[in-house]
Amino acid sequence: MRVLFATTAGAGHFGPLVPFAEASRRAGSDVLVAAPASFHQSVERLGFAFWPLGEPTAEAWGAVMAPLRGMSAEDGNRIVIGEVFGRLDGGAALPRMLQAIDEWRPDVVVREANEYSSIVAAEKRGVRHVHVAIGVAANDALTFEAVEPAIEELRRSVGLGHDAGLSALRGAPYFTLTPGSFEDPRDPGPAHASRFRDPAMAVPPPADPIPDDLPLVYVTLGSVAPTMGFFPVVYRAVLDALAELPIRVLMTVGEAADPVTLGPLPVNATVERWVPQAEILPRVALVVGHGGYGTVLGALAAGRPMVILPLFADQPVNAARVAALGAGLALPGGAVPDPERAIASIHLLPDAVTRLLSDPTFTQAAGRVAAEIGELPPVDAAVGMLAAP
Repeated sequence: MRVLFATTAGAGHFGPLVPFAEASRRAGSDVLVAAPASFHQSVERLGFAFWPLGEPTAEAWGAVMAPLRGMSAEDGNRIVIGEVFGRLDGGAALPRMLQAIDEWRPDVVVREANEYSSIVAAEKRGVRHVHVAIGVAANDALTFEAVEPAIEELRRSVGLGHDAGLSALRGAPYFTLTPGSFEDPRDPGPAHASRFRDPAMAVPPPADPIPDDLPLVYVTLGSVAPTMGFFPVVYRAVLDALAELPIRVLMTVGEAADPVTLGPLPVNATVERWVPQAEILPRVALVVGHGGYGTVLGALAAGRPMVILPLFADQPVNAARVAALGAGLALPGGAVPDPERAIASIHLLPDAVTRLLSDPTFTQAAGRVAAEIGELPPVDAAVGMLAAP
């Protein structure tokens, strides 16, 4: 098969596609990843062939994003989904997406939930498409409503008629790495959802932790936060909040940030740009994070509890689900980027970390989700489904 994977320029968006792309490659399929041109390093680093898409100018992007601070979470999300992912990103990407299908002739297009040019291009060219979730299914309700006008605009631009209720989007095969228990019980997702596990992520916890008298706490606020005004002040505040606890801290800041900017570190802290998360997670006592989908799934797959400080996007939703499952604690945060709001919650961090370290029920709850993930079929089982008519 020839499988075209389509993503926007974000690690949290591309990440859920990667296990399916790697499984397709293992099965002998030809894989091409279409993404905004600026995202080429993230794709090529994993050894995938890359097809660059157009992307909006920084000025256009900034004009949409600038008013977000001070908006409600719901209004902010509507703008990001509809205007940024839908109208700006989708419109800029569509010409090259059509060209990719015309020249490369894929058998199927596999798209992450917020890449919209691919669904329009696939329908225009009569190519089957598959939806890969990048979070809990409950997010789709807001997503569909917010993006419908932009998708209709994209459809008109290529001569497609009206799609009442986004039937092409809603009816597509739906792949997800989300275990059923993590879904919102009020909206658990489409009945036709197919759930899988990433074998590289679902690693059983080792029998023995890293030898040391002090527990290791892994701190990550994701790769995007440094580009949105959270670095270095929020990162430094987290380090200072944890400095007096009897723990060891391993913080990662991402490729966009320089650890040197944080200044002299507390004696209990180590800061790196990046660590192999799948390897380190099973060996830590707990995770302090932002609630990004990939980090949350990785921690749960490893059976590790979390303290979550949501910074933007769907992170408050993920934090609430972790808390509801008893696998961690959620601190006050927001869906719209606001470093000041994040700093206002950091004083709660030491008590939350202490509570998770002293109460084994959080680790037990995370372990139950890890066991559930371990029972899901591996992503390799999805490859045959991609070829289904």
